[in-house]
Order: sequence, then C-alpha cells, then structure tokens
Amino acid sequence: MKRISFLYLLIMLIASCGSTNVNEHYQKDRSSNPIEKRHFLFNFEDESTISPVLEKAKAQKKLIYLDVSASWCLPCQLMKRDVYTDKQTADFFNKNFINYLVDVESDEGPDIKVIFDVKQLPTLLILNEQGDVLKRHEGAYYQEDLIRFASELINN
Repeated sequence: MKRISFLYLLIMLIASCGSTNVNEHYQKDRSSNPIEKRHFLFNFEDESTISPVLEKAKAQKKLIYLDVSASWCLPCQLMKRDVYTDKQTADFFNKNFINYLVDVESDEGPDIKVIFDVKQLPTLLILNEQGDVLKRHEGAYYQEDLIRFASELINN
C-alpha cells in the first residue's frame, strides 16, 4: 500500500511540475512591460554597425562598452531593467565610454557574435578604438560589479 501511495504521489508531483512554466510567465510579463532603450539612462549608440561607434570612440578618445545580448535572454533583460536604468552606473559609463548594445538577432548582431567569439549571453566587452578586446565577461553583472569591471581600465 505504501508503494502504491508513493507512486501515486510521485506521478502527481511530476504532472504538476509541467503546469507552471517560468518562461511563459516571463514572456507575459515582458510583453506587457517591454524594456526599451528609451527607458535607459545609459547613452547607447543608435547605430546598426560598429564602424561609426569605433569612429566616435577614436574622435572622443574613449573606450567602447559593448553588450552583446538577445531579447530572449533573461539575464540580458534583467541587466536592461536593473542596470541600464541605474543613475550612478549610467553616469559612470556615459562619462567614460561609448556604449553600444547589440542584439545577436538583429542588424549586425550575427557578425558581432562571430567577430568577438560570443558563446554566452550576455557577453560584456570593453574595446579600444580599433575594436580590440581589452576585457571580457560572459554573464550578467549588476551595478557595482559592472562599474568595478570597467573601472579597472579607466584607472590605469
């Protein structure tokens, strides 16, 4: 009898696990509250290719902060919601970097993914004005960690 009860409980548990889909919940939440660049405090360049971004970095003698992300990437969306809307973080990056956000599925995203050997999203890169990678991080960073990641290059 205990064995039958255990099997019944196990079957019910397995059946109930499939009824709640976190991804579906996130999709519903995301579609009702889209995260758009216009809500960011970061000044992201509105370019479809990286060439004008490199030119601007050269003219202003700044490094480039490049975020390679995707609309379906949850950590990417969390950075958009929590980091790119944070005033202190935005002030630091807007002062010290040319900021560029690339979706791997639009514009030159597929090319950027290949050029910079992006294997995980988000991939956060600091580039010099020639487009050479000075620093790389795979995965999301939050405010303090992102500032720490980038400030090591500013302070040197």
